[in-house]
Amino acid sequence: MSKSNSRVKSLPYPAIEDGNFSFPDGVYEVVPRPSGNSATKVALRHELKGALFVEKLIQNGEAQFACLVSVPKTGFRKLCRADSNEQEISWDLDIVGEPPILGPVIVYVGDDMSHKLTKRDGVAEIWQNRKIDVPKGARLARGRYLRPANTMQQLLRVQCSGSMEKGGFTVKANSNDGFYFALEAAPDIFQFLQNPQGELALRKSILVHAVSQCLNILKSDYDASGEDDETGQWEQYRNLKSLSDLLADKNMGHWSDEDFDPVRVATGLYPIEIPRVGKEKQ
Repeated sequence: MSKSNSRVKSLPYPAIEDGNFSFPDGVYEVVPRPSGNSATKVALRHELKGALFVEKLIQNGEAQFACLVSVPKTGFRKLCRADSNEQEISWDLDIVGEPPILGPVIVYVGDDMSHKLTKRDGVAEIWQNRKIDVPKGARLARGRYLRPANTMQQLLRVQCSGSMEKGGFTVKANSNDGFYFALEAAPDIFQFLQNPQGELALRKSILVHAVSQCLNILKSDYDASGEDDETGQWEQYRNLKSLSDLLADKNMGHWSDEDFDPVRVATGLYPIEIPRVGKEKQ
């Protein structure tokens, strides 16, 4: 159920959002998940229940799930509509400037409509037997804002290397397309990272190992920010600036610090999960 928020503006029609109790049983949630190996894409799954009025509009094609992609610092705003309850959002860092804020919504896309609400619409008693006008473009639901974190894992792009021996991989920096780290893996490692088949702890361990090397590369080759240092101009890469901010927020220092420990920081960001060992049989 929506949470109370005294700052919610009153709408002339029922909607689902924090602080709005128009639909007592209404729940609108959006589940994000990574899209492949890209750091500039995310897949969203919209889930709506307990709001029959809105659900019927969606079923009739008069309302759609959508996502507002915005970056306040640059003024970038774009509404991406979906044809189903699943959608993929992507962005170009050279255009948006930094990972955007994602605002999941449900919008009315039909013609301007007048409707008399009843209990069967799933609305609160205060809305029942009231006639409402819903204009085209009206926001019928708003989910909580999402912001993709520009973490080390998202800077990794896994690539398959057919020439590499089984069980091996290496990590290299690539600054030709923005900035990212290429995790070049043998076919078996590559396939495992794509589909770990439940072995998530091992997958995470491999990635933490890779992240340690990423941070080691930054410490060795991108430790300066001055224009006079050709190899150290990390501040020209927006995603590295975001990573720097992330480390600062977590009080983990910076890779240019003399005492920066790549392994310690990597395991601080992604702690190794040790399996519980059962008691030995007597």
